[in-house]
Amino acid sequence: MAITTRATQTIKSMTPKPQQWCWYHGVIFYVVVQVLTFGLSGLVSSIKGPAGKDLRENIFGNPAYFNELKQSIFAPPSWVFGPAWLVNNISVIWGTWRVLNKPRDTPGRSSFLALQGASWLNFVAFSAAYFSLRSPINALVLTFMMFCIVRGHSWSPKALCLKSKNCQFA
Repeated sequence: MAITTRATQTIKSMTPKPQQWCWYHGVIFYVVVQVLTFGLSGLVSSIKGPAGKDLRENIFGNPAYFNELKQSIFAPPSWVFGPAWLVNNISVIWGTWRVLNKPRDTPGRSSFLALQGASWLNFVAFSAAYFSLRSPINALVLTFMMFCIVRGHSWSPKALCLKSKNCQFA
């Protein structure tokens, strides 16, 4: 018995472990996403032509323009969006980090990660399409696309797997 146990331990120690993603990979990813978001927004603003009075307004948008837009009566104040998106992005990155650390053959892992990639591309494009181009139509289209991506998440095998009791994913 001891020989088989020792042999099993030796074999397990020799097999390579799957890559483990660490918390700081999520932080690096978030920083890269922010750089891409603001970089694309600034690039689109510079191609379109400066509409603001300084570089800050050209990258982040002109607050006076957006204050002139009519908002629905149930729209939250604009200062709420920064903290809300920060909490949302941290939660999404944490969940994705957990999925990345699952075995590659976990049911639904690949489709979930593909949908996550699509949602992050949508996130990066939104600022440039809406704020830099000042287009509520672009915002509508990208919001609808995000809705479709979210619906794709709920239809994915991962979501179906979460509803069962003996699921490897949960």
